Amino acid sequence: MNSRQCEAELYKLRSKVLDDFKQGVVDERKFNVLDKRMDEYVLEIRAELVHTRLREGLEEDFQRMKEEGNLGDGGFDALVQMIESAPGLAEEYRRELGELVAGWRAEHQSHA
Repeated sequence: MNSRQCEAELYKLRSKVLDDFKQGVVDERKFNVLDKRMDEYVLEIRAELVHTRLREGLEEDFQRMKEEGNLGDGGFDALVQMIESAPGLAEEYRRELGELVAGWRAEHQSHA
């Protein structure tokens, strides 16, 4: 299941939980716990989507730069700058993407 489907399913579930709360099937304490957990899941899904899209974007930029012959240190530095300046990117993803670009740089230098 992709992230958009997961998010849609969570919203369906949230609607069901809200209906159950309104009907008295779920008490306020349980509703708040479930609602908070669903919020956390949605944030996790969105973070993963941003991470995936950013990684795909970096890979596309890398391939384009490679095809255009613009892969000197300046090209890799530009990719690193994109990662460092990406707003709201979790430190874990920032580190992982930085390592990805470092690996590309090392691979490029070994073939040069």
